[in-house]
Amino acid sequence: MNSSQRSRSDMPAFQVPVIDLFAGPGGLGEGFSTLEGNPFRIAISIEMEASAHKTLRLRTFVRQFGPSDIPSEYYHYVRGDLPLDELSAVYPDEWEQAEREAWHAELGVEDHLRVRARVDEALGAERNEGSAVLVGGPPCQAYSLVGRSRMRPVQGKEFESDRRHFLYREYLKIMADHAPAAFVFENVKGMLSSTRGGIEVFGQIREDLRFPGKALDDYRARHQEVEYKLFPLAVTGPADGGQEPEMPASKFVVRTEQLGLPQARHRVIIIGIRKDRMAPGMSALKSLSVPAERTTLMDVLHEMPALRSGLSRAKDSSRDWERVVRRSAAALLKEKQTLSAAMQDNIAQTSEHIRSPQSDRRGRFVAATDVLPRYQPLWYADAYVGGVLNHE
Repeated sequence: MNSSQRSRSDMPAFQVPVIDLFAGPGGLGEGFSTLEGNPFRIAISIEMEASAHKTLRLRTFVRQFGPSDIPSEYYHYVRGDLPLDELSAVYPDEWEQAEREAWHAELGVEDHLRVRARVDEALGAERNEGSAVLVGGPPCQAYSLVGRSRMRPVQGKEFESDRRHFLYREYLKIMADHAPAAFVFENVKGMLSSTRGGIEVFGQIREDLRFPGKALDDYRARHQEVEYKLFPLAVTGPADGGQEPEMPASKFVVRTEQLGLPQARHRVIIIGIRKDRMAPGMSALKSLSVPAERTTLMDVLHEMPALRSGLSRAKDSSRDWERVVRRSAAALLKEKQTLSAAMQDNIAQTSEHIRSPQSDRRGRFVAATDVLPRYQPLWYADAYVGGVLNHE
């Protein structure tokens, strides 16, 4: 069954095109493309890193099928039973479309006239309507605390001239060329404390995102005067959008543990809406709902297939693993003066009953139990997969 043979009755008459830059494996695009009602379509996504692009391309391929129409060959591939070239050979039209939509290219190195042409082609009839949404965030090594720590040996002129400081200009070029109706700009929290040439990076980026054409004074943009209103992705309540230029930088930080995710990942997210596309009187975004209880790691791991740790200084087999664990337990029990009686009993019982839960401690596919995970079961428990993917 190819694209021309399928009818997607669930698709709306018009879908807002999405341009996804620095896409990685496609997380932002997944969020937009799976929103209830299908109001968005990914027009083009661009990623330079080869492994991330492979995932991006595969997900682009899968999105061309309805949720109930995903081909069985896809499941054979992700379980490791079918080579990728055989999957693409069975569905050549869909694979060709995935190759066009998920572009393996490096922004800032690729000729921007070619980038502009590829985006125009992807937008099609909407290229001149300014109806698209732009999403993404430039690589964060030059802003992140970890990245800056690693780059300490090259602080000074080399650090100041690091090209990754300037990659957000590629984002600005898409804004100035295609004047999207809205954008989502995402980056690490370290951006808030990053400076370049004595100037705060975040303040400069905010100003440039408001007036992308003016920020690119050395670039011939199609929309030199386009202006955007910036909003935080509010969590605790809507901010006063009318005071955006003076809004504290901290208002733009989203903390995932407040949103029901079992991870303390903090990100700067800026929402921009083209000023001439805003509803009259609009001054803030609707605040995100905050779950009453936080999600724990145990909620996520509950009923996931058990895996054992690996051995780094020995042959890595189930038998070797059990031997090392028992030897470690025996060594602990020798230190009786530092252990309580209850702890000694616990260690002894654990050592006696220890069994390696998985002979292959990691894998792209691990067969699952019949019990559904407690957390977001539909994320993990596709009955057609029959297990858990990328489980390590």
